Amino acid sequence: MGKTIGIDLGDTFIRIAYLDRFGQAKLISDQAGLSAFPSKASFQQNGNHRVGVEAEMFGTPENTVLHPMTIAGLSWAELQRLNERGRYEYKFLRERSRIVIDAHRVFPSIDDFLTLLFAHAKNLAEKYLKHEVDEAVVAVPDGAHDSKKIQIKRACELAGLQVKQLLNQTTAAALGYRFDKGPRKKIVVIDIGSSHTSMSVIEGGADRLDTVEVKHAGIGTNYFQELLAKFIADAIGLNESVQPSDLPYAMKEVEYKAAEALVELSTKNSVVVSIGGFGRRLMKEITRADFERCIGFVSNASREIKVVLSSDRIYPAQVNALLLIGGGANIPAIKRLVDSIYSKAPFVSDSVDPAYAVAMGAAVKGGILDGTIKSTSVERTVHDLGTFVAYDRMDVLIPKGVPLPVHVSKDYNLGMSRYTEKVYQWTGPGSGQDKREGDPHLKVLAKKILGVTGNGVRNTFIIDHNGVAKFVVTDKGSGEEFVLTGFDIN
Repeated sequence: MGKTIGIDLGDTFIRIAYLDRFGQAKLISDQAGLSAFPSKASFQQNGNHRVGVEAEMFGTPENTVLHPMTIAGLSWAELQRLNERGRYEYKFLRERSRIVIDAHRVFPSIDDFLTLLFAHAKNLAEKYLKHEVDEAVVAVPDGAHDSKKIQIKRACELAGLQVKQLLNQTTAAALGYRFDKGPRKKIVVIDIGSSHTSMSVIEGGADRLDTVEVKHAGIGTNYFQELLAKFIADAIGLNESVQPSDLPYAMKEVEYKAAEALVELSTKNSVVVSIGGFGRRLMKEITRADFERCIGFVSNASREIKVVLSSDRIYPAQVNALLLIGGGANIPAIKRLVDSIYSKAPFVSDSVDPAYAVAMGAAVKGGILDGTIKSTSVERTVHDLGTFVAYDRMDVLIPKGVPLPVHVSKDYNLGMSRYTEKVYQWTGPGSGQDKREGDPHLKVLAKKILGVTGNGVRNTFIIDHNGVAKFVVTDKGSGEEFVLTGFDIN
């Protein structure tokens, strides 16, 4: 039996998988037979807490923290914006350098919340497998910022699980379907999550899986839900029908109903939304056409998502298999949009449920890392990365397509004691070598003004197997090191 579990920590559910003694990925369930566990934790004033199903059953909106993948790694400014939008019943607070959550006068940190979820996953796995579990592969959204990856990894390890690797969800899904087996083929994986949309092109087969292209954007079903809630509020005349003092509570109910309607409209042509408890009952039939109009599938949202879902490196006719995963995979408008690009039905398997493919693939990756599965899965850089030489031109240190992890150094003679170090990323076609700033495809990922004592530096670019990058500038005169981190290479 594989000793490394796979964890898919989604904004709504946690799913956990393992490898049986035949090398097959299997799901972990609880005593009630559930294999999808709510990604929630409720905090009580007596110091106790509830996680998962218990948090959903017994927690209150004020003390139950939600959406781990959304809030992990966010800056204080981003958390403040969540406060201002009234997204949650609780608030994020800053205590000196520490950010905490005011969960009904209990003040856990985001690390505390994430650690409880991973500890819950570890406990469920150990009860099911009847042996200790101390290693995991954790699936994360494609394009997750370094800060998110670092916080997720730290929380998992605080829960007693060594993180063997943080794995992109699209890669995990391809492994979950075992596209590393059989003849070589090109697979497109599309993930419509709560807070992101991602597309990966993967070449699989012959006991190997290679990531060719990754694209993503910060728009997902949460965005659709917000637009639908606003549409419902306007359609039922919420502002005119509810007392100003009751409006925040009424809007919360509208948001809850919008979440329900979002799911129901995947299979129904219309739903009736009913809002009550504020002096009168407000009802409105919402059709699928209403929903698609309000989320802009004829305008902005459609264009933005279409850019992400369209590959820059292969033609649709070259795609052998199409996977569609994530919470938004069942939205008819999404399916039509995908079909308009690829003209191909999503791949269907009798043995793998799309909802569980990511967790199962994470377990398969664990087996590859353990040596239990004789296959390889290679994650690669998807853009040229480097520094500048002179006149704001790029010098490529790591070309796109290099397998991770990677560690590259190069010496530069400066002839100056003070200069601005820059980390570049080239996202356009061809090589980024000698491309100049001002080109829309050349991004400055990080920069820092440095003082050096000698006449040269050694620049070292390091990307670990989780895709977390670090750029180190070593002053060749003094040996002093300057480190640039926190930039995202996806």
